[in-house]
Amino acid sequence: MATERRLFHIGRDGDRWFLCYCPEACCLYVAHELPEPASGITMRVELRDLLRRYPGTPEQEALRHFIGALLLDASHPQTSARPGTMRDVIGEVLG
Repeated sequence: MATERRLFHIGRDGDRWFLCYCPEACCLYVAHELPEPASGITMRVELRDLLRRYPGTPEQEALRHFIGALLLDASHPQTSARPGTMRDVIGEVLG
């Protein structure tokens, strides 16, 4: 099964931030794709690091809103009762 990537923020300079979930490893992380001229470079940022070390940044605020919406929106496909969904793992990591 492929890693699920969900875009949660696009920065002013065009960088893109994704919440990623790898079901095989049951792992959550953030992927930060750099804009031109460094296009194609993706940096992996641990979820806890982004939430703890970068307070008040636009990407951190966007991630907090995204996670909150994901956990609260019962109609979202990722909020099913299936074990091992992105929602389940977020609850474990942040719980």
